[in-house]
Amino acid sequence: MKKPHPIQFRAVHSKNRWRKADHESEKNALTGTRGARALFDRLNKAINYAREGDAKFVIIWREGEDKGEIVVPDHDQWDGLRHAPMGIDDINRFERDGPPSDEVLWSYFGRSPVTERRSEVAESAQEPAEPIFAPTQLAEVEQDLQRRIADSQNLSAADRLARLAASEPLPRRVCVDTTAFIRNADVIVEVLLRANGRCEGCSKPAPFIRASNRTPYLEVHHQTPLSQGGEDTVNNALALCPNCHRFRHYGAA
Repeated sequence: MKKPHPIQFRAVHSKNRWRKADHESEKNALTGTRGARALFDRLNKAINYAREGDAKFVIIWREGEDKGEIVVPDHDQWDGLRHAPMGIDDINRFERDGPPSDEVLWSYFGRSPVTERRSEVAESAQEPAEPIFAPTQLAEVEQDLQRRIADSQNLSAADRLARLAASEPLPRRVCVDTTAFIRNADVIVEVLLRANGRCEGCSKPAPFIRASNRTPYLEVHHQTPLSQGGEDTVNNALALCPNCHRFRHYGAA
Protein backbone atom coordinates (compact mmCIF):
# COMPACT_ATOMS: atom_id res chain seq x y z
CA MET A 1 0.00 0.00 0.00
CA LYS A 2 1.31 3.43 -0.92
CA LYS A 3 2.15 5.60 2.07
CA PRO A 4 0.16 8.83 2.47
CA HIS A 5 1.89 12.12 1.73
CA PRO A 6 0.07 14.69 3.90
CA ILE A 7 2.87 17.27 3.89
CA GLN A 8 2.57 19.73 1.03
CA PHE A 9 5.86 21.13 -0.27
CA ARG A 10 6.37 24.18 -2.49
CA ALA A 11 9.86 25.13 -3.63
CA VAL A 12 10.55 28.64 -4.90
CA HIS A 13 13.46 28.43 -7.35
CA SER A 14 15.11 31.25 -9.23
CA LYS A 15 13.47 29.98 -12.46
CA ASN A 16 10.50 27.84 -11.41
CA ARG A 17 8.82 30.00 -8.80
CA TRP A 18 6.35 27.43 -7.43
CA ARG A 19 7.42 23.81 -7.83
CA LYS A 20 4.94 21.41 -6.24
CA ALA A 21 5.77 18.24 -4.32
CA ASP A 22 4.62 16.35 -1.22
CA HIS A 23 6.22 14.30 1.57
CA GLU A 24 5.35 11.63 4.09
CA SER A 25 6.44 13.68 7.12
CA GLU A 26 7.69 17.10 8.16
CA LYS A 27 11.10 15.59 8.92
CA ASN A 28 11.41 14.26 5.38
CA ALA A 29 10.22 17.57 3.96
CA LEU A 30 12.82 19.54 5.91
CA THR A 31 15.92 17.37 6.32
CA GLY A 32 15.36 14.24 4.22
CA THR A 33 17.29 13.39 1.09
CA ARG A 34 14.61 15.16 -0.98
CA GLY A 35 13.85 17.80 1.64
CA ALA A 36 14.53 21.52 1.88
CA ARG A 37 18.05 21.28 3.23
CA ALA A 38 19.17 18.86 0.52
CA LEU A 39 17.46 21.06 -2.07
CA PHE A 40 19.26 24.21 -0.92
CA ASP A 41 22.60 22.35 -0.91
CA ARG A 42 21.94 20.96 -4.43
CA LEU A 43 22.00 17.41 -3.06
CA ASN A 44 18.58 16.36 -4.36
CA LYS A 45 19.64 14.36 -7.39
CA ALA A 46 16.09 14.23 -8.75
CA ILE A 47 16.09 17.99 -9.43
CA ASN A 48 17.31 19.49 -12.70
CA TYR A 49 18.85 22.65 -11.25
CA ALA A 50 19.74 23.99 -14.70
CA ARG A 51 16.02 23.97 -15.56
CA GLU A 52 14.57 24.88 -12.15
CA GLY A 53 17.27 27.29 -10.95
CA ASP A 54 18.68 27.54 -7.43
CA ALA A 55 16.23 26.94 -4.59
CA LYS A 56 15.57 30.13 -2.61
CA PHE A 57 12.61 29.34 -0.33
CA VAL A 58 10.61 26.27 0.66
CA ILE A 59 7.06 26.37 2.05
CA ILE A 60 5.55 23.33 3.76
CA TRP A 61 2.25 22.65 5.50
CA ARG A 62 0.20 19.72 6.70
CA GLU A 63 -3.12 19.22 4.95
CA GLY A 64 -6.05 20.33 7.14
CA GLU A 65 -4.03 22.60 9.45
CA ASP A 66 -4.37 26.39 9.62
CA LYS A 67 -0.72 27.29 9.22
CA GLY A 68 2.55 26.09 7.73
CA GLU A 69 6.07 27.43 7.60
CA ILE A 70 8.60 28.90 5.22
CA VAL A 71 12.30 28.04 5.40
CA VAL A 72 15.53 29.38 3.93
CA PRO A 73 19.08 28.00 4.25
CA ASP A 74 20.93 29.05 7.41
CA HIS A 75 23.95 26.91 8.28
CA ASP A 76 24.29 28.60 11.66
CA GLN A 77 21.15 26.74 12.79
CA TRP A 78 21.21 23.17 14.10
CA ASP A 79 19.22 21.84 11.15
CA GLY A 80 20.74 24.14 8.53
CA LEU A 81 17.44 26.01 8.10
CA ARG A 82 15.83 29.23 9.25
CA HIS A 83 12.11 28.85 9.97
CA ALA A 84 9.20 31.30 10.00
CA PRO A 85 5.43 30.68 10.28
CA MET A 86 3.06 31.24 7.35
CA GLY A 87 -0.73 31.22 7.61
CA ILE A 88 -2.78 28.89 5.44
CA ASP A 89 -4.74 31.86 4.01
CA ASP A 90 -1.51 33.26 2.55
CA ILE A 91 -0.51 29.83 1.23
CA ASN A 92 -3.92 29.38 -0.43
CA ARG A 93 -3.62 32.83 -2.00
CA PHE A 94 -0.20 32.00 -3.47
CA GLU A 95 -1.59 28.67 -4.72
CA ARG A 96 -4.49 30.49 -6.39
CA ASP A 97 -2.91 33.73 -7.62
CA GLY A 98 0.67 32.66 -8.24
CA PRO A 99 3.92 32.90 -6.30
CA PRO A 100 4.87 36.14 -4.54
CA SER A 101 8.06 38.14 -4.91
CA ASP A 102 11.21 37.47 -2.91
CA GLU A 103 10.52 40.66 -0.96
CA VAL A 104 7.15 39.33 0.19
CA LEU A 105 8.63 35.97 1.16
CA TRP A 106 11.50 37.58 3.07
CA SER A 107 8.94 39.60 5.03
CA TYR A 108 7.93 36.44 6.93
CA PHE A 109 11.37 36.52 8.54
CA GLY A 110 11.08 40.17 9.55
CA ARG A 111 11.41 43.34 7.56
CA SER A 112 12.44 42.74 3.96
CA PRO A 113 15.60 44.33 2.59
CA VAL A 114 13.61 46.90 0.60
CA THR A 115 11.21 47.71 3.45
CA GLU A 116 14.09 47.96 5.89
CA ARG A 117 15.98 50.36 3.67
CA ARG A 118 12.89 52.57 3.24
CA SER A 119 12.34 52.60 7.00
CA GLU A 120 15.92 53.65 7.68
CA VAL A 121 15.80 56.38 5.06
CA ALA A 122 12.56 57.71 6.61
CA GLU A 123 14.07 57.69 10.09
CA SER A 124 17.20 59.46 8.91
CA ALA A 125 15.05 62.23 7.44
CA GLN A 126 13.51 62.89 10.86
CA GLU A 127 16.70 63.20 12.88
CA PRO A 128 20.45 63.41 12.23
CA ALA A 129 22.02 59.98 12.02
CA GLU A 130 25.15 58.22 10.89
CA PRO A 131 25.01 57.63 7.12
CA ILE A 132 23.57 54.26 6.18
CA PHE A 133 26.34 51.80 5.39
CA ALA A 134 25.57 50.52 1.90
CA PRO A 135 28.25 48.05 0.78
CA THR A 136 28.33 46.68 -2.74
CA GLN A 137 30.76 43.80 -2.12
CA LEU A 138 30.68 41.00 0.46
CA ALA A 139 34.26 41.83 1.45
CA GLU A 140 33.13 45.33 2.46
CA VAL A 141 30.59 43.81 4.87
CA GLU A 142 33.32 41.74 6.54
CA GLN A 143 35.74 44.69 6.66
CA ASP A 144 33.10 46.88 8.27
CA LEU A 145 32.33 44.19 10.85
CA GLN A 146 36.01 43.87 11.78
CA ARG A 147 36.24 47.66 12.13
CA ARG A 148 33.24 47.71 14.45
CA ILE A 149 34.60 44.78 16.49
CA ALA A 150 37.83 46.72 17.05
CA ASP A 151 35.77 49.76 18.07
CA SER A 152 33.75 47.62 20.53
CA GLN A 153 36.93 46.19 22.07
CA ASN A 154 38.07 49.73 22.85
CA LEU A 155 34.87 50.55 24.77
CA SER A 156 34.50 50.14 28.51
CA ALA A 157 32.23 47.29 29.62
CA ALA A 158 29.65 49.81 30.83
CA ASP A 159 29.60 51.69 27.51
CA ARG A 160 29.34 48.45 25.55
CA LEU A 161 26.44 47.18 27.66
CA ALA A 162 24.68 50.54 27.32
CA ARG A 163 25.06 50.40 23.56
CA LEU A 164 23.78 46.82 23.52
CA ALA A 165 20.69 47.85 25.49
CA ALA A 166 19.87 50.51 22.90
CA SER A 167 20.61 48.39 19.83
CA GLU A 168 18.11 46.82 17.43
CA PRO A 169 17.81 43.04 18.00
CA LEU A 170 17.26 42.24 14.31
CA PRO A 171 20.23 42.87 11.99
CA ARG A 172 19.81 45.04 8.93
CA ARG A 173 20.04 43.24 5.59
CA VAL A 174 21.90 44.54 2.56
CA CYS A 175 22.15 43.28 -0.99
CA VAL A 176 25.70 42.91 -2.30
CA ASP A 177 27.35 41.86 -5.53
CA THR A 178 29.55 38.80 -5.22
CA THR A 179 31.66 36.56 -7.43
CA ALA A 180 31.29 32.79 -7.26
CA PHE A 181 33.47 30.08 -8.79
CA ILE A 182 31.85 27.14 -10.60
CA ARG A 183 33.73 24.39 -8.78
CA ASN A 184 34.79 21.09 -10.37
CA ALA A 185 32.70 18.42 -8.62
CA ASP A 186 35.18 15.69 -9.60
CA VAL A 187 37.95 17.48 -7.67
CA ILE A 188 35.79 17.58 -4.55
CA VAL A 189 34.89 13.91 -4.76
CA GLU A 190 38.47 12.78 -5.44
CA VAL A 191 39.91 14.84 -2.58
CA LEU A 192 37.32 13.53 -0.12
CA LEU A 193 37.97 9.95 -1.26
CA ARG A 194 41.72 10.48 -0.86
CA ALA A 195 41.21 11.72 2.70
CA ASN A 196 39.17 8.59 3.54
CA GLY A 197 37.35 10.30 6.42
CA ARG A 198 40.45 11.86 8.03
CA CYS A 199 41.41 15.52 8.05
CA GLU A 200 44.49 16.12 5.88
CA GLY A 201 45.55 18.87 8.29
CA CYS A 202 45.45 17.28 11.75
CA SER A 203 44.97 13.63 10.69
CA LYS A 204 42.01 13.25 13.06
CA PRO A 205 38.74 11.60 11.97
CA ALA A 206 36.03 13.86 10.55
CA PRO A 207 34.13 15.47 13.46
CA PHE A 208 30.72 14.12 12.42
CA ILE A 209 28.74 12.37 9.71
CA ARG A 210 26.68 14.37 7.21
CA ALA A 211 22.94 13.90 7.66
CA SER A 212 22.36 14.31 3.93
CA ASN A 213 24.42 11.36 2.64
CA ARG A 214 26.00 9.71 5.71
CA THR A 215 29.58 10.54 4.67
CA PRO A 216 32.33 11.97 6.94
CA TYR A 217 32.10 15.77 7.10
CA LEU A 218 35.25 17.38 5.70
CA GLU A 219 35.60 20.63 3.77
CA VAL A 220 37.66 20.97 0.58
CA HIS A 221 40.21 23.78 0.88
CA HIS A 222 42.36 25.24 -1.90
CA GLN A 223 45.96 25.76 -0.78
CA THR A 224 46.35 28.58 -3.29
CA PRO A 225 42.93 30.29 -3.16
CA LEU A 226 40.89 30.41 -6.36
CA SER A 227 40.50 34.15 -5.80
CA GLN A 228 44.30 34.44 -6.08
CA GLY A 229 44.54 32.46 -9.30
CA GLY A 230 44.81 29.03 -7.70
CA GLU A 231 43.82 26.02 -9.79
CA ASP A 232 40.74 23.94 -9.03
CA THR A 233 42.72 20.70 -9.06
CA VAL A 234 43.24 17.71 -6.78
CA ASN A 235 46.88 18.71 -6.23
CA ASN A 236 45.85 22.17 -5.01
CA ALA A 237 43.17 20.90 -2.63
CA LEU A 238 43.01 19.42 0.85
CA ALA A 239 40.14 17.80 2.76
CA LEU A 240 40.08 19.54 6.15
CA CYS A 241 37.97 19.44 9.28
CA PRO A 242 36.18 22.75 10.00
CA ASN A 243 38.72 23.67 12.68
CA CYS A 244 41.74 23.19 10.40
CA HIS A 245 39.90 24.90 7.55
CA ARG A 246 39.25 28.01 9.60
CA PHE A 247 42.86 27.98 10.83
CA ARG A 248 44.11 27.97 7.26
CA HIS A 249 42.07 31.11 6.58
CA TYR A 250 42.27 33.00 9.87
CA GLY A 251 44.95 31.40 12.09
CA ALA A 252 48.18 33.12 13.07
CA ALA A 253 51.21 31.72 11.28
